[in-house]
Amino acid sequence: MALKKKKLKTPKNTGQKKTNKRRPNWILRFTLIVIAVPLIILAWVLMTSLETSGEPVVGNRFDNQLDPAITEKKVDELKGKFTYAEAENVEVNLKSATLRITIDVADATTDEQITAIMNDVYAKVDETLPIATYFTNKKAVKMYDLEINVYNYIPDDTNRAGYIYHLLTKNAGNDGPEHSIPSQPKNQSTADDLKKAPKKGEQVGQ
Repeated sequence: MALKKKKLKTPKNTGQKKTNKRRPNWILRFTLIVIAVPLIILAWVLMTSLETSGEPVVGNRFDNQLDPAITEKKVDELKGKFTYAEAENVEVNLKSATLRITIDVADATTDEQITAIMNDVYAKVDETLPIATYFTNKKAVKMYDLEINVYNYIPDDTNRAGYIYHLLTKNAGNDGPEHSIPSQPKNQSTADDLKKAPKKGEQVGQ
């Protein structure tokens, strides 16, 4: 009796194609993009900083202020008016929005003479550079400060006899000038007590 051969069944073609799962590739690409973007931005910032590192920062804290401005010509003109017989040295400078006038007079100049010189300097400044225009703040404009120093000599710790120093200031924010006398102590009793105090290296009771 002959054996029947079994026919092998071939798989039927259902027409469905196998799809390749590529999701891991997209995740990798997205991760690389996320990492690359900040690195590109950082590199651009560094390159921009290097390009501008040699350029100076230009600015002026007095922008839109000090209007009208005091010119060097006005400063020189003003200095030429301070011709006093007692004056040994006259300095006029304009720095940091402050017009500073310093007059060193002869040692023998009296307190009354120094006061008169100080007041005359203020009057001549007002003639050349009106106080209301140049040394008084406006609503939105900050103006200059004025400082007038008149003294007869610069003392040391051992000798202050006859020392006279008058100071007149006009801040742009104030309505009028302020007069002080730095050569005179504000509290005489305190100054006398300090004079009586023992000096460095001196023992009490000597």
